[in-house]
Amino acid sequence: NAEHLKFDNNVGNGAKRLIGNVQFKQDDVLMFCDSAYFYSNNSLDAFGHVQIQQGDSLHLYGDLLKYDGNTKKAVLNKNVIVNKGDMQLTTDALNYDVGSSVGYYITPARIVSKDNILTSNQGYYYSESNQLNFKKNVVLTNPQFVINFDTMLYNTSSKITYFIGPTTIKSKENSIYCEDGDYDTVKDLSRFSKNAYTITEQQKMKENSLYY
Repeated sequence: NAEHLKFDNNVGNGAKRLIGNVQFKQDDVLMFCDSAYFYSNNSLDAFGHVQIQQGDSLHLYGDLLKYDGNTKKAVLNKNVIVNKGDMQLTTDALNYDVGSSVGYYITPARIVSKDNILTSNQGYYYSESNQLNFKKNVVLTNPQFVINFDTMLYNTSSKITYFIGPTTIKSKENSIYCEDGDYDTVKDLSRFSKNAYTITEQQKMKENSLYY
């Protein structure tokens, strides 16, 4: 759908210029934008107020979109936003495979979910399993604590965070270190193991496994 269609046979790749209220549909995926070039090889470049909607719960936004209808792979650029339930992810560039519902970024991103703010330089999002994987300079900030991770996995359905590799948790009361563990954000219960220790003003305690 579009309000205007312009076509010039001299333009390469048989590009059709679509302008105004542009909409594309492929299988269960809807795409919206202000304008687009649609090519004869079943690919497109979209511009302005770009939105990808897959199902009822996943919405992706950006200023620019490159999409290949044959491979079902999308690249969103500039002011990218991903909304999934109560979670919002913002970054400069996002690659998204529509066929497998998997997205990833390699530019700094910020994820907000209620009281939790997470930043990382690299991440993968698996929409069907509601799983988020974060790597490189991962920091989770909560009103009660700050956690620095090597690698973190988070499930948006169960609300459980998993730590892999060196992890440091700092709060007003103490500092905790571990290399394996998990945090249930609903029950507010954590498990720390593998070289775990806790430091307070009065003592340092080492443990094989700690529930906190």
